[in-house]
Amino acid sequence: MGAVGYVETDEPGVFLPDRLWLARGRRTASMDMRWLNYALGFGDVATSVRELATGTSNSMKNIPKARLLEFSLLVPSPEEQRAISSVLVDVDGLIASLERLIAKKKEINQGLMQTMLTGATRLAGFGTPWSVRRIHEVLAPRSELNVSGESLEVLSCTKHEGFVRSLDYFKNQVFSRDLSSYRVIRRGDIGYPANHIEEGSIGVQEIYDRAVVSPIYVVMYPIGGNDSFFLQRQMKLESFRQKFARVMNASVDRRGSLRWKEFSQIEVQVPDLDEQYAISRVLRDADNEIAALERRLASARAIKHGMMQELLTGRTRLTEEGAT
Repeated sequence: MGAVGYVETDEPGVFLPDRLWLARGRRTASMDMRWLNYALGFGDVATSVRELATGTSNSMKNIPKARLLEFSLLVPSPEEQRAISSVLVDVDGLIASLERLIAKKKEINQGLMQTMLTGATRLAGFGTPWSVRRIHEVLAPRSELNVSGESLEVLSCTKHEGFVRSLDYFKNQVFSRDLSSYRVIRRGDIGYPANHIEEGSIGVQEIYDRAVVSPIYVVMYPIGGNDSFFLQRQMKLESFRQKFARVMNASVDRRGSLRWKEFSQIEVQVPDLDEQYAISRVLRDADNEIAALERRLASARAIKHGMMQELLTGRTRLTEEGAT
């Protein structure tokens, strides 16, 4: 409610639903509609626009057109409007280009994982056939509990970000205050919530030397020198997600979870150790490149926010007649 957007081009056959309005600038008003779009969608002005809404619940609230048309805001000269919108459009262009680049890099990275983690593409210098192993031959369960109730960081495993601080992810405490029954997960361990692995929620813990996870988690560590990063990335593939779902459906565990007993019998195809680590280095480099681009994107968004804070409030002026 209260969201605004600017339409760059006319498109034939495009219509608005009855809960969206179309606004056009009056010819006599000399209004730059790009500037108005930015002004109505930012800061205190956006908050004030939302406060115009009437109704009794969020699903039924709406902003009456008459109230919006009577809404007042400070407006700079047409020249300054155009100058402000031009600057912000340039920043939006930078943000959009970074978003496209990140999306493309992620797409390439996904293809890279699909081919390298299945042996379809081999790195130079590696030709030894991959071996079929059961999970219990490359990973062992960690049964360590935080019996002393030590105050360790509580982690949760997410589908897209892997392990994260539970407080950061849920924004409030959803875990027990008594951590004595929680499982210890060490740096380099692989873990997953037994009731959500078919969704792809499996990760390698690389945040803390020691942390804890809910008792519902299965925690494992690599044995025989196998690389946990390689194995976890392999288990993130869609083919493994389907394997996990099939095993869960066939399990006698009616709670819809995948415990170590069944999980450990799933087959994996792995290369020798040197190739595992070599593949992991390539994938980590790709991850680091995306992370660097995402930091640039976050910086660009922060810069845009700061510019809007200055330009749309009049703190900083762009035209000579408006300069202070």
